[in-house]
Amino acid sequence: MKPRVRISDIARRAGVHASTVSRALREDSRIRPEVRAKLRALADKLGYSPDPHLRALAKYRTRGAAPDYRGVLGWLTNYSTREGWRHFEKIGYFAGARRRAKELGYDIEVFWLREPGMSGERMRRVLLARGIRGVLLPPQPDAGTRIDLPLAGLAAVSFGHTLQTPRLHVVHHHHYRSMRLLLEELRALGYRRPGLLIGTWVNKAVEGAWAAAYRESAGPGGACECWMERWEPAEVVAWWKRERPDVVVTENGDALEWLRAGGLRVPEDCGFALTARHEGHPPCAGIDENSEVVGAVAVDQLTSLVERGETGEPPHPINVLVEGTWRVLGNTVRRQPRA
Repeated sequence: MKPRVRISDIARRAGVHASTVSRALREDSRIRPEVRAKLRALADKLGYSPDPHLRALAKYRTRGAAPDYRGVLGWLTNYSTREGWRHFEKIGYFAGARRRAKELGYDIEVFWLREPGMSGERMRRVLLARGIRGVLLPPQPDAGTRIDLPLAGLAAVSFGHTLQTPRLHVVHHHHYRSMRLLLEELRALGYRRPGLLIGTWVNKAVEGAWAAAYRESAGPGGACECWMERWEPAEVVAWWKRERPDVVVTENGDALEWLRAGGLRVPEDCGFALTARHEGHPPCAGIDENSEVVGAVAVDQLTSLVERGETGEPPHPINVLVEGTWRVLGNTVRRQPRA
């Protein structure tokens, strides 16, 4: 049997220390790009392949130890104001991403694409000059957003599907499965006519996943929908009084107060549940999107790309979905009496 090629064999042939080879094969930015390329080529020529058992042993030995500092990841925002992205799920994404990055030895720094005088190419040069090789792009302010951001030398992961171009690897919440879970839980409580109250923009942002799952799961004769181009409290109340759903399913937490102000007793007259519960929403039943988990998974995906040296727009983007959890807070749903 041909003996396994070891890192020490590559180091001996190249005339460098074994640690230099190890770092080069991990795409460590502390090793110059030309040196990394030379050592990778030599490793391929010699037939080197990493031993997964040794890698697992190395991880076991270092588990619990403080990680080496590896650099900075960019958090690249595109709202009309510098802080405009800080609401709802994006707060959770950032918190989860920052915590996971720290565990892996990275910092996260926020950059604003709409900085005065900024362009996509200039931003790319700024990031590379700072030694940043990986960026996270949180959800965009509008569905179908196109950003002129050259990615030569950069690895990138996006959250959700509001970014149309460049096409990137994506991590996001599993909206379809969450809607089905929400309706299953409501059905278990005895609700039979859930009403979907949703903004058209949000439906585009989740690629119609909520509506598709709702229409499939609401059951024969049980579906009633209200689509809002602009949120009007009076229109929301009028819709409920006209359609009489026994539970309102919506992404807008303000609708709870609108319904109550319109004379509806929640949960006595109807239940109320959110398709996605976030910081700032009133305490009520709904789906916790586990946004911090989404942020942590995005960092895992990004650092994997950075450490493998996979930069630029991927030829085959990968989608990773994180499932939600049903939560009952406050007093907005209750078990329904048997007919």
